[in-house]
Amino acid sequence: MGTVATDRWIKGFMEESSKASFRYNNWNVQMKAIIEPVSRHFYHLPLHILHRSLLEQGLFTPDQEVNSIYMHMKKLKMWAYVQHIYLELKQEWEGPPVKVILLPGNEANEIIMDDLGGKMGIGFQDKVILFVTTKTNHFDLRTLLTHEYNHSCRLMHLDKREPDLTLLDSLIIEGMAEYAVKEKCGERALGKWHNQFTKEKLQSLWDHFYKERILVKGKHYHRPFLFGSESLGIPLWSGYAMGFEIVRSMMEKKSHSIQQLLSLNSEIILKQSVFED
Repeated sequence: MGTVATDRWIKGFMEESSKASFRYNNWNVQMKAIIEPVSRHFYHLPLHILHRSLLEQGLFTPDQEVNSIYMHMKKLKMWAYVQHIYLELKQEWEGPPVKVILLPGNEANEIIMDDLGGKMGIGFQDKVILFVTTKTNHFDLRTLLTHEYNHSCRLMHLDKREPDLTLLDSLIIEGMAEYAVKEKCGERALGKWHNQFTKEKLQSLWDHFYKERILVKGKHYHRPFLFGSESLGIPLWSGYAMGFEIVRSMMEKKSHSIQQLLSLNSEIILKQSVFED
């Protein structure tokens, strides 16, 4: 387990895409060079579904020129640096062994480049995927891996299938990961949403949208409550701010290490937070 040698995949994509013709376009090149190798870590998930999902979550688009990102990754020795951070976190948190998959991100995506500082990640119990750009530096890699690997650790302790995760679980998964970022990397590493909501605003959102839904199961139902929904009137990034405040306020009352925090029951965390009522 550890950092996967995705440099070979990226080089293969660049070489094949330079030769791509109308009959064998870049979409198929990306499928063969990137998605097929990634799919070895996603058991029984159809390739086309995995491809679409990764594109939606930050993977570079098939027509994107990735040479500059690849050269940036090599210059910063990202694979070796990420492996070092992963081993450090794994030991400190007694976390699960995971595969860390580094891939170029979509630099045309404004949310990734502006809101998320040119980086994006996905954390699973057995793997972490990090999307990086030419804006990503070593500090960004540390904060990103800290956040995503914290997800892996929390999911290990929850030991639930994705359909069984409640909205409360999802909120705390995100809040716990960002609290770990604050502890390990400092407040400057927190997302932009960190200071966009007052405590009064979060309480209002909690009463209005979240309080009666915290036991709703199924991660696909949680998305508008995590990322926001214009149609529902939920502000962008509300769930991240809500989860962080649940965890932060609980930790103000009960001082735990990150390792101790990871194993706490979601309902106990909520009851000891400012949203206990």
